[in-house]
Amino acid sequence: MKVKYSVIIPVYNVINELEDCINSIYAQNFQDFEIIAVDDNSNDGSTLLLKKLSSHYGFKAIFLDENHGPGIARNKGVELAEGEYIIFVDGDDKLEQTLLSKLSTYSSELIIFDFSRFWTDATVQENKNSDILRSLANKKLVNLKDKSNVFSNFQVCWNKAYLRDYYFRENLTFDSGYYEDISFNYWSIVSAGSIEILPEVGYWYRQRAGSILNSCSDRHVAIIDQYEKVYKYFSDINCTNDEYHQLKKVLDEIFICHIFNLVVRQSSRVTYSGKKAILEGFLRLLLKYEINNKSTVSIWIKSKILKTKYKILG
Repeated sequence: MKVKYSVIIPVYNVINELEDCINSIYAQNFQDFEIIAVDDNSNDGSTLLLKKLSSHYGFKAIFLDENHGPGIARNKGVELAEGEYIIFVDGDDKLEQTLLSKLSTYSSELIIFDFSRFWTDATVQENKNSDILRSLANKKLVNLKDKSNVFSNFQVCWNKAYLRDYYFRENLTFDSGYYEDISFNYWSIVSAGSIEILPEVGYWYRQRAGSILNSCSDRHVAIIDQYEKVYKYFSDINCTNDEYHQLKKVLDEIFICHIFNLVVRQSSRVTYSGKKAILEGFLRLLLKYEINNKSTVSIWIKSKILKTKYKILG
């Protein structure tokens, strides 16, 4: 029998957080849902714990023979989804108890809700872009100009509910590797027939040192390929020049700031060779897509590339 929500959970090395995640879903005051958890070949005991939890609760669990990353794990879960809407929850995060009941009052193809970060010491940090979501509440976003207003909100897949029919109509899928949801998120926003905003916290985003994007790696260079994919999407969209320039203006600002944050403010996460490749890729996209190169940040990044002979950022 069809359910209202399919909750897809990619699981990888979250043995200390997984049960908390699952319990937060079963604690919902709206129970018309299914859970599909996909273990991405964990090596910390998460696999055995997931088997125990799926046996206890009776939800679907898939166990992959190789590690592919969260994007591929989500794709595997979606293949089995039967719900009217699809929701993604990372295995170390939690849902607010009233989320599903509040979502049930909306009917758009894409519903975006707010989130907060939390730490093990009980510290909580509000989404810095909550004001954007509140300003768009009680509106149905249907044109590209209105949709571009939500680009500045933290671009992740887990603060959204996707109508299943729309999801498959647009053939939405995740790439493998780092930053796998950047292109997915922008395309899901642009292609949705209608978007509504639930301006309340529905998702609790756990901050932990062992997560993929907080680990030092040269694989962060994948951010360039993901943004290039988004720029290509936008250049291929059937829209007016004004709509295109509005979308691109917002994307330019986000892309520049994302690169700056990654190679400067969070430089410990990226290897030396990774920083070099990211800045080279940034310059290439700057020229290829005529990205706003007059901003202070883009000028600063270019100067780092051209003047330091890649002896970058210490």
